[in-house]
This record gives sequence, structure tokens and C-alpha cells, in this order.
Amino acid sequence: MKHFVCQILLGGNIVWQQLQGQHDEGLGVALHFVLGSQRFQREAEEFLEGVLRRNEIKWLSWKPQGWDLDVEAFRQSFEILQSDGWLKGQLTLKMDFQAERRDEFGRVREHAYGEIVVRPSDVERHMPKRVFLSHRGVDKPMVRRFHKALEQVGFQPWLDEDAMAAGVKLERGLLQGFHESCAAVFFVTANYRDSGYLGTEIDYAIAEERTKGDRFKIVTLVFADADHVTPEVPDLLRAYVWKTCVHELDAFAEIVRALPLRVEGINWK
Repeated sequence: MKHFVCQILLGGNIVWQQLQGQHDEGLGVALHFVLGSQRFQREAEEFLEGVLRRNEIKWLSWKPQGWDLDVEAFRQSFEILQSDGWLKGQLTLKMDFQAERRDEFGRVREHAYGEIVVRPSDVERHMPKRVFLSHRGVDKPMVRRFHKALEQVGFQPWLDEDAMAAGVKLERGLLQGFHESCAAVFFVTANYRDSGYLGTEIDYAIAEERTKGDRFKIVTLVFADADHVTPEVPDLLRAYVWKTCVHELDAFAEIVRALPLRVEGINWK
């Protein structure tokens, strides 16, 4: 595990010491803080938050519910972490606090330490897990059925009418939806056209796939019309595998199979 020791100097300045220990990526990375004579955790955390703010450390901030860590910015701040590609996302973590008293040359002194550990399991647990459902408005009745079915088996589908509050700018709401998602499902019917906001959604999906890698999937489902005519797949989606579906049940199975998530084990209600 790699430790990063923050020593707080007189005047509220800080110096980071990078200590390289035996590195087991599964254990994560620990930030170890020397907090001086603080005796209680709340006061120690308020004190540290003030020091970080004065030193313009923006990737770590304190709130009553825990420490907010911008993991990617944290990784970029230390050369020794550049190869740890798993460090990404936003986390809220708890600090382990320890206060002790030492007898130093006949005088009893208070010493306090805090530690925040970032583990791969924490990053994975907080990674976006929603499923963006891209469609034309005329196909919304069908897409609502998929939304309901995905919810029933434990997934978190993203549908514009449910996820965006009134007054939110459409493009901003769509972009936030993609940031929160681990997959985009494109429902290509005879009504689908690669233009306007649909083209924007494809661009956003490709950008997320480039950023998140295997943690983001683009799923394209093609539905023939009543005359069995198969619509054209938009050019930007042709680089990805698509499936032509006859029945909605077949399409649902394709979604579940393609998602980078697994359905939890079946158990009694």
C-alpha cells in the first residue's frame, strides 16, 4: 500500500511526503495525516479541512457526512500514482482517527493521526451504474416497458421524463445522464433519425465509452417495422455491434447480456 503523509507546519502550511511501501493494488492507497495535538475527531477534521483549503488542495474536502475525494484529480497530483488507472471517479470516505498521549522527556504530549484509505472496491462501488435509454419520443411507450422491466430486475434505467427535473436545459440534462450511466441503449426503429438531440446522444455515448473503457457499453437494438423493413443504423453506431430484434423479450435479453453489470443472485422476497 502507498501512503501519503501530510505534515502540517507552523502557519498552516502543509508538506506531502510520499512513502512507497510494498504495493498491493487490491489494498488501495492511504492518505495519512499528522494532526498535531487535536484530541477529538470532529475538531481534527475541521482543522484539517481549513488547512487544505488555505493550501488550495481542491481534490479533498470535508463535509459532516465524510470526506469528498476527486479521485482522478488526486491521482494526477502525485507522480507515483500515474500508473494506477483504477483511481477515478468521486468518492465520499470516512477518516480513521487516532489520538494518543506520549511521555516525551518528562512531559505528556497529545498526538493525533488521521487516515483515509482509497480501495479499488470503493471506486467500483461508486462507479456510475445507470442505463441510458436513447429513443425517439414516438417510441416512448415501448421504451417505458423496457424501463419498467429493467427496474424490476434491479437495474437503474435513465429515462429523460423521469430523470430530468422541470427547467433543466436539455443538453445539460442529457450530459449528466451519460455521466451517471454505465451503458447507453439505442432503440433504432423506423422513427429513429441520426439528427438533433439523437446525434448529440450518440456523441455523448462515444465520449463516455472512450473515458470509461470496459465500464461503459453501447448497445444498439434494431426493430423492424410492421412491414418487416429494417431501419438503417446511424453511421456513428456502425462501429459497434448491433442486434436486430423481432420481439421485445429478445431485445431485453440482449440488453442484460451486454451490460457491464451483473444481476444479483435470486433469493426469496
